Amino acid sequence: MPITEKQSGKEIKNVFVLDCWSATPLGIPAKGELNKHYSKAYINFFESNGATVTSTFLRDVEGNCSEMDHTAECKKWKEADLVIIQSPMWWFSLPWKAKAYLDYVLTVGMDPKGEYCLSPTDGRHRVSPEDDYATGGLCKGVYMASITTNAPNGAFCRDVNPGELKGRSLDEMILGIIHGNMQFIGLKKIPDSTFHAADVVKNHKFEQDQERFQKHLNSMFVTSE
Repeated sequence: MPITEKQSGKEIKNVFVLDCWSATPLGIPAKGELNKHYSKAYINFFESNGATVTSTFLRDVEGNCSEMDHTAECKKWKEADLVIIQSPMWWFSLPWKAKAYLDYVLTVGMDPKGEYCLSPTDGRHRVSPEDDYATGGLCKGVYMASITTNAPNGAFCRDVNPGELKGRSLDEMILGIIHGNMQFIGLKKIPDSTFHAADVVKNHKFEQDQERFQKHLNSMFVTSE
């Protein structure tokens, strides 16, 4: 019995894990071990339940992603039943190399003659061009985000928070860089699927996070056990 996503009942046979951590351009001495830990945990979880898992670790990619095999990356996205984006949140966005990766790969994926076309159009129609933007994607899978932040958990979703953070969730903060792009290529977000490991620099509670992580996976997926 293949692993399935609980809410939709979708079988998860092929998984793509994108680990977005990369060295900072300022040489800050971080190694990204926490993000690697979560990426490996996702890989182990799905492989142990019979899924085929492909991955890209941007820390291992030289330069700015311009020399990657972008078609091979499009293949990973196109064939995935589930895409997992594992990333730290840097300055309320993804690391610079993750943005470069998405710029290259998703742009190549817009070639309608490409072998693994992800989105040949932006979805608009002549009759109602205002209505269907970002609905031209060809990907058939689902996705989830898994984010580490230095921000405490209470920095989000509270009306007492100051300024632009007031009442905003983590999902709202990463809407454009992750959720908008995923919709554009046709992937559907698993509801309530974003995993957030908060305060990982100043007040890291690793053991508690690992317990939450496992419960989170078990709440979303039905395994063969």
